[in-house]
Amino acid sequence: MCFDKQIAARYACSIMVQFHTSPPSSNFCGHCCLAMLTNTPMVEVLQLVGHVRRTTTRELSGHLRTLGYVCGDRLTPHYGNMSRIPATCLVKAVPIVFTLSRYWHWLCRIDNVWYDPSLHGPGNYSVTLRVVSYLEVTRPPLARRKINAKT
Repeated sequence: MCFDKQIAARYACSIMVQFHTSPPSSNFCGHCCLAMLTNTPMVEVLQLVGHVRRTTTRELSGHLRTLGYVCGDRLTPHYGNMSRIPATCLVKAVPIVFTLSRYWHWLCRIDNVWYDPSLHGPGNYSVTLRVVSYLEVTRPPLARRKINAKT
């Protein structure tokens, strides 16, 4: 593949994210974010994770590495400056009304676009959530990205 085609393929891959919605009152937000970040079908993600409970940082980072992505082991705390959140990352948010740490919700940010599995499309996240930490994710070139080119 020539250099120009590689650049075009990377650009095409970065803008093609399959959005996944988690059912209301479910614990699939982490599963959905993993599927969106890696562009993996939800069925494969459910098989990889192996359960339908809430997902932890350790689980998600381990599965990201299994799929060839680079990420840290721990979340980076976030203190309100939204411009410091990386362009591609997994984000942990808590509902504003709860102060207990056992309630959390996973969001993802891919190429500076927010994806909230509890909403019906990309763009932003619920105003009832407060971002508390993030896990930066580095995608390998063309990893598991499918280019839907019409022939």
